[in-house]
Amino acid sequence: MPLLKNRTLEKAPISEFLRDNEEVFHCEMTNEIFRDYDDFAEKTILCNSMVWTCSVTGKANLTYEEALRSENSAKKMLATFPEHMKIPLLYIASLTKRSSFKDMADDIFSFVKRRYFVGEQVDAMLVKRDWQTCKVVKVIAPSKEELEAYKNSPEATSNSNNNESFLPPVLYKYKLIVVKDNATSNVSETSIVKFSNIRRKPFIYTTESNKLFLKQYIESSKGGNLVLKQSAIDFYNLNSVSFDAIFDGPGPEFKKTKKVRQETIASFLTKNKLIPKETTEITKPKLSKSEIISMYKEWSTVKDDLLLEDQKIIPKATPITSLIPENYLGDALCILEFMAEFSTILETRNYFPGGMSFKEMERALLEKKPGSPLVDILQLMINSIFVMQENEHARYRTTYKKKVDGISAINMENELSLTDSSKLANVAYRWCWRYHGAALRDFPVLNLTVSEILRLHLIMSGGVVSETCSSWRKANRGGFRSEDDPAIHFRLQNPHIIKHLSSQSVVELTIGDKIKLITCLMDQLLTYEEFRTAAENVREQVRSLKIETKNLQIAEKKQILESTDKINKLKKGGSFNPTLDKEIQELETELENFKSDTEYKIIDNNQSLIRSTTHVGYDRGFRRYIKLKSLKGLYVNSDELNAGTCLPEPTRHVPQLVNAEKDEVMKYLSKSSEEMNTSDKENEPSVKKENGCSEANVEKGSSTDELLMCSSDPATCVIHSKKDGSSWSFFTEREQLDELINSMNVRGVRESDLKEALSNGREFLAKYIKTTPLKYYEDTKPIESTKKSKSVNKNEDNFGYPDNMPIRDVMCTELVLTILEFEDKLYSGGIGGINHSMRAEWRELLEKMDFDKMDLTVHKHREYDDLVANVSDDDEGEASDQIPEVIYKDPAVYLGKNKDSIEMNGVVEEKELQTIKHLATTLMQVAYTIFPDNLRRPMGRVVTKSANKMNNVFKNLILNWSTSLLASTSFSQLYLHFYTLDDCVMWNKTVSCQICRKAKNLTQMLLCDDCNSGYHLYCLKPKLSEVPEGEWFCKNCIKQREEEERRNSEAAIRKKEALERRKKRESGKLEKEAEEVEFGFGSDSNDEEEPVNCTKCGDFEGDEILKCDECPRAYHLLCLDPPLRRMPRGKWVCNGCKELESSKRYKSEHVEGIRRSNRHEVENRSDLPLHNVALQELLVDVMKHKDAWPFTRPVQKIEVPDYYTVISKPMDFGTIKYNLNMGKYKYDAEFMADAQLVFGNCNAYNSSDAEVYKCGERLLKYFSKKCNELNLRRPSDMNINEEQDEEPVNKKRRMM
Repeated sequence: MPLLKNRTLEKAPISEFLRDNEEVFHCEMTNEIFRDYDDFAEKTILCNSMVWTCSVTGKANLTYEEALRSENSAKKMLATFPEHMKIPLLYIASLTKRSSFKDMADDIFSFVKRRYFVGEQVDAMLVKRDWQTCKVVKVIAPSKEELEAYKNSPEATSNSNNNESFLPPVLYKYKLIVVKDNATSNVSETSIVKFSNIRRKPFIYTTESNKLFLKQYIESSKGGNLVLKQSAIDFYNLNSVSFDAIFDGPGPEFKKTKKVRQETIASFLTKNKLIPKETTEITKPKLSKSEIISMYKEWSTVKDDLLLEDQKIIPKATPITSLIPENYLGDALCILEFMAEFSTILETRNYFPGGMSFKEMERALLEKKPGSPLVDILQLMINSIFVMQENEHARYRTTYKKKVDGISAINMENELSLTDSSKLANVAYRWCWRYHGAALRDFPVLNLTVSEILRLHLIMSGGVVSETCSSWRKANRGGFRSEDDPAIHFRLQNPHIIKHLSSQSVVELTIGDKIKLITCLMDQLLTYEEFRTAAENVREQVRSLKIETKNLQIAEKKQILESTDKINKLKKGGSFNPTLDKEIQELETELENFKSDTEYKIIDNNQSLIRSTTHVGYDRGFRRYIKLKSLKGLYVNSDELNAGTCLPEPTRHVPQLVNAEKDEVMKYLSKSSEEMNTSDKENEPSVKKENGCSEANVEKGSSTDELLMCSSDPATCVIHSKKDGSSWSFFTEREQLDELINSMNVRGVRESDLKEALSNGREFLAKYIKTTPLKYYEDTKPIESTKKSKSVNKNEDNFGYPDNMPIRDVMCTELVLTILEFEDKLYSGGIGGINHSMRAEWRELLEKMDFDKMDLTVHKHREYDDLVANVSDDDEGEASDQIPEVIYKDPAVYLGKNKDSIEMNGVVEEKELQTIKHLATTLMQVAYTIFPDNLRRPMGRVVTKSANKMNNVFKNLILNWSTSLLASTSFSQLYLHFYTLDDCVMWNKTVSCQICRKAKNLTQMLLCDDCNSGYHLYCLKPKLSEVPEGEWFCKNCIKQREEEERRNSEAAIRKKEALERRKKRESGKLEKEAEEVEFGFGSDSNDEEEPVNCTKCGDFEGDEILKCDECPRAYHLLCLDPPLRRMPRGKWVCNGCKELESSKRYKSEHVEGIRRSNRHEVENRSDLPLHNVALQELLVDVMKHKDAWPFTRPVQKIEVPDYYTVISKPMDFGTIKYNLNMGKYKYDAEFMADAQLVFGNCNAYNSSDAEVYKCGERLLKYFSKKCNELNLRRPSDMNINEEQDEEPVNKKRRMM
């Protein structure tokens, strides 16, 4: 395999969980499968980069395919290497003493290439000059006489300069035996031939194959010489091989090369007496101008900022002083920036009217009070997530699967995987429906319930959805899968936070855990389509601005070149010509105007670019420059973790190069080059270092810390060492900004980009940093409450209690007061409450929280006794006064292995847990005193046909709620159960807050001037400090009034247009009459049409009057019910005539051949045939409509639990299609009756502002249109006015 950094390629493993329809990416070069496109692209780029090395030949700087081809070619060459030559080559290699592989390979090749060894197959010329394949049997060395004769021969004289220390190869003779396959009949078996008559086969042994073979068996020894690997010696048994066995004569003696240190020029000249010994320096001619220019170009190129010699001192920014610990300050600023960037989607102003400030963030992280800003932040984000989920569910029906395979096989004692955790979230999701009868997003997210809702949300997030939902998420949410939900990773990595929330409040967490929670919610929000679209719009805006600016610069350069060329041509045309001078002047003026316009556009684009940019750039010390939108200003952060390591030596700082001109720089470079060339560096003593800098490099003046440069000492380096003090700072003055821009080095790879960005947005930033909120960074006093005494006003962070009062005591006291007020409302309203005989004592003991003296027995209303007594066959035991036990599982059981073995600092004390149990029992006492008829779903009665079924449903919900209530372990869980119960109570018209459901603090109650609904001033978002002057309306009324105002304004506009049209018609009519009089034609005044009054309002002015074609009634368009926007086409009949027409019946029903005008009667005829083809076509078109998604399949009870309690005859188009295919319809009227039932059920269940209701209205119009096209008769109740676009009359949806 090819090598990358001396390592083989590690292929990506193929996942075991690939689905058949899953999209993957195949890398053909490495034959790997990738799920993620980024991993596929990274591997493709890496394979095409020239960073690979051939593992066989050692060739470097190759692509992956080139390295692979090199390996295959080398392996083929090794496979064809002659086997009988391997042992001789390795034996001779063991005799060499070389440290260079090249020298070693050359020595072996020079010896072997003209010598043939025993056992080797060669080509020999034996007779008739034919070359035949032979085998070397023996090598015959020259005798002494032959050797003496060779020495005296001319051939030996010509080879006297050869440095070889072994006998010449021409003196050897070889005894050969012919290979039998190629032997002829007239040739003897053995022959002795000379060197000149023997040769190897072509290309069998080359320098390349020699090096390739040796490289496999050679390694470097400790002494530096190359030796054979021990594995090769053992495999070929080289220890038993001698030179006589493979050759003859004396063995070769290879010379050992020694490395000679290169002598300096000065010492060479001195030794050879070319210059006196006293003179050690040599003179060198000066550099040429071209060489100096080349050096200047090299010096001017962009380099790493830490390698530049002409750096300036960067101005110091003002550090941020904060109560937040330094290691969490960056995370706090990130949260602030997130809330400011997405403030529109998050609707931040509802919680923070003036925006989230830095002091509020400090309080959110440091305070431990129930009204801390942290609660508002969590409310804001959780509500935003619930809104996103609701919108996604309404549009795309994204719900969890009811049944998920493989849940029973999950071992809860082991560590859970992402897939297992996602499956368990589906089981936990059903907990809310089972014990509270509603989805989690329907719960009230309030100050006292946010801890429990946050815990449930983290446990239930990331469940498995259907394949359709999964495909939609992949397309619209960036490939998002259930396993990618940040909450899954959060609960697997931080189970201690989940356990903390099960017993304590979220404000009691540590700062780090609070930041982790908020970050998890932020990550969840960023996966939704709205947030992704907003972020992508900003990126696209920045990209388009950069492209537009670049195009403007290119167009400006092009225009300058073209205009300059035209001007130069005109100037060459003549010496003095007024016409040419005028034309030249016009061109110059036109060019100046074009340049000014272009520069203005570029400046405007740069201002917009810096306004849309958050990260501005980096300086030489890897510090980030950030423009924050939340805390307006330019901030510097020095917490960069990827700064790398220190340089080997500090960069020399040359003050004379700072702001130097080109000539000065070239002069310095020339002088430095001459000094470097004339110095004898090898003979100079080592340079002493002081404070991490060499003494020769230290310049008087600025130090490395002042210049923000590397000192090459990791312990003290200002860049690469751990930094003390504040890591965040900011600029506030325009002078600081100008000084910062001037201190940036244009030759630095980082500072050049930073300087360009700052220079382009200089004017904007100069005004922007003036608005930096300095007051937040100057006051570092501990956060204290301004009021110390308990107050009735609950507008304070600690609900008016003393600041030193623990949060749990505050929540306990508030809960007691809430239960007392709740019971009082029930008692005063006559719908429940504690028995009168024991009520006073019960309230007194509860107010004192003296639970030891309280009677905690649950006394139920008598109707609950009947319901509990009517248990199903599955229940065991007899009915009793006590609540039957139900097997309860908290959703935290699905956290896996670590759910019970988590260490926490603040474990709930036994006394506090006992108080929670007593309060839960107290709340249950109050709950069972409420009359069942005064409870709504899910805890109230469910009206069904079967009384037994009604009782079971009622009993199970109330019992599950009671069981969950008794299992509560925190005050937040008690508050959540309380609000579930409170929402189910059918309150009378007693004035109470619509948010907290409390009727106390009436002095702080604000009533809506329209609907008389009450709201506490401190419950509103944003909170109000006093009652506003004039009229005040709640949000619901404001929305209705805005809708009415919009309709009235539209009506006024239409009335005004109608009056104008009437005036135009009257003026045109007067002109026509004047013309008739002028030409002698008179007009009878009796022919004029008299104005018609509106039947409803009695007025004839205003909008156009619509007359009925059957009766004398007339109406304004807005007086109709429902109102019309424009005049209908063709014949129009009023509602009175329609009712009259529907009451009439034709008496002759059996008259054949006559088309009946009453459609309702025709549809009820038993002899009307079934038009199957037309009905099938109608169904196909309707089910393909974009608004048909709610009506194509039956409604699932798990998705809409109360649907079948409201709708007794459900119907959908999927069922209609099945009935039509199975032949269950005999007449068109039966088909139309079921279709009418679909739309009727839609209108009956859904409110008029629901998305499904609107889909049904639009689909009904389309259904009627297709019926008309196909000549199909539909019931009269389905006849609609196709010209009507007005929304239907609002309907009040049944409360859950």
